Amino acid sequence: MRIAVLGATGAVGRHVVQYALDADYEVVAYIRNASKMTVHHPDLLVVEGSLSDLARLEKALHDTVAVVSALGVSHRTPDKQPSQQLPVILEAMQKAGVSRYIGLSSGAAVNMPGDRKPLAAKIMGHILNTFRHTAVEDKKRELDTLCQQSTVTWTLARPTRLIGDTLSQGYRATAHRPRRLWTSRADVAHFLVQQVSDNQWDNQAPFIS
Repeated sequence: MRIAVLGATGAVGRHVVQYALDADYEVVAYIRNASKMTVHHPDLLVVEGSLSDLARLEKALHDTVAVVSALGVSHRTPDKQPSQQLPVILEAMQKAGVSRYIGLSSGAAVNMPGDRKPLAAKIMGHILNTFRHTAVEDKKRELDTLCQQSTVTWTLARPTRLIGDTLSQGYRATAHRPRRLWTSRADVAHFLVQQVSDNQWDNQAPFIS
């Protein structure tokens, strides 16, 4: 099977690409600057393009079964945040016949009905909202956009804090309360790739910890 990865050269995205290749997926990495891709593999296709280029994105998504997004908020391009790009991504997916979206959210910033966050996570969310308000609002808009549409099935991973790049065998996905207040970038990437073939968390945003 072939999947598309957005944000493939980022801190989480590069792990997503590697885990997907290790799982025998063919990977289409859609990125702004192809020279930043350091992974080379016969099953990896790098496509250079902008997320605002609907036609090019649609072409890149053809024959893929899912889009895995590890896009993060950029302070250099405040007018091109992930949530602002999401409507174009969803339109390209619909045109290309792709019905699965898997993305990276934030456990500290985003709340879901039934959440029972520990006090430390609530404090962390307050700090983020104060000092990284743009990022918090972006993740909230992403969730709102996905909840308001019905063309794709989605899953969002909600880590509370990302520390390190080593895969820990003990990480878990939980619905309403994180098991701990941190997880590694590799853990989150591993979870994202697993969701391509797992429907347990369809239209949900579990904590990853």
